[in-house]
Amino acid sequence: MREGANAQLKLGQLGYNRDIKAYLTEFRALNIYTRRMGESLQEKFDQAISYNILEIRFCQNPDEFIDDEHFLCATYQADLHVQKLKVLKASKEAPSGGSHGLRPGSGGKKDGQKEKNPGNP
Repeated sequence: MREGANAQLKLGQLGYNRDIKAYLTEFRALNIYTRRMGESLQEKFDQAISYNILEIRFCQNPDEFIDDEHFLCATYQADLHVQKLKVLKASKEAPSGGSHGLRPGSGGKKDGQKEKNPGNP
C-alpha cells in the first residue's frame, strides 16, 4: 500500500523532459504500482507532453485508441516525428545551408542563373 502511495506521488511529479523513452520507462515503472488505466493514464500522459506531440499524434491517429499500449506507442511515434522535424527545421535555418544558393533580391534565382527577359532572346 505504501509503495502505491509513493508511486502515485512520484507519478504526479514526473515531468516530460524531451526524452520520450526515459519518460515512458519511468512512467511504466511507476504505473506498475499506481495502475492507472484508460482515461486516467492518457490524461496524465497528455498533461506532461508538448502540444507538438499531441498535434502529430492526433493527426496520425484521429480515432479512439484500442488500448493504453496503442496510446503509448502512438505517443512515442509522434515524439519521434517531432524530433525529426526539429532537426530538419534546424538544418534549414542553419546559416550555411539556409539560403540554398539564392541571391538576395534575385526573385528566387540561384547564383549564376540569368533572369530571363521576355523581350530578349
